[in-house]
Amino acid sequence: MEWIRNTLYGVVWDNTASQLATIDPVTGAVTLLGPTGLTSPMTGLTYDGNSFGSALAVSGGRDSTDNSAVDSALYSVNLFSGSASLITPITLGGGPITLTGLEYDADGTLYALPARSSPVANHLLVLDPDTGVLTDLGDMGSVDNYAITSTHTPTGPAGLYLWDTSFEALWAVDERDPEATRIGPSQQSTVSFPAEMLPLM
Repeated sequence: MEWIRNTLYGVVWDNTASQLATIDPVTGAVTLLGPTGLTSPMTGLTYDGNSFGSALAVSGGRDSTDNSAVDSALYSVNLFSGSASLITPITLGGGPITLTGLEYDADGTLYALPARSSPVANHLLVLDPDTGVLTDLGDMGSVDNYAITSTHTPTGPAGLYLWDTSFEALWAVDERDPEATRIGPSQQSTVSFPAEMLPLM
């Protein structure tokens, strides 16, 4: 999920196709905007703060038509119709990879998270949105990442944050040294974090 100009967007997967939607952060109500045109899940919806009418997302997982594995590719998603347009395949070291998270930081750097099944699981990656080439910044340590977000608001500290489903905890990541620092478990901590950190089921 991603906040874009005061609206919370997400991509809904119904095991056959993905659709762009808006989510009411108070009631949880989901409004479908339209199909992406893909028969595999889309993850890592993110926005650079400047583009009008479009966001970025990555494909991956399994194709619903034949259950074949789908390598990640970068797409532009129309925020009005939901339609997704291919920008480029995504590669690491010249080979395909599956990603589960994507997020711009305040400086415009595009970060990505690999799937748990990847040889570089739990590594922090940087994606060139023009070429699709990933750079591996290194292992983040014991965090079992699920979602990534960034904060760059006037009232809060800027930085990257991870949501961890194994520890049910929030972690902070220093881009210069990708090892993550645990902030606290969600049930016991007073830490608040943006809604895009929560998985959309």
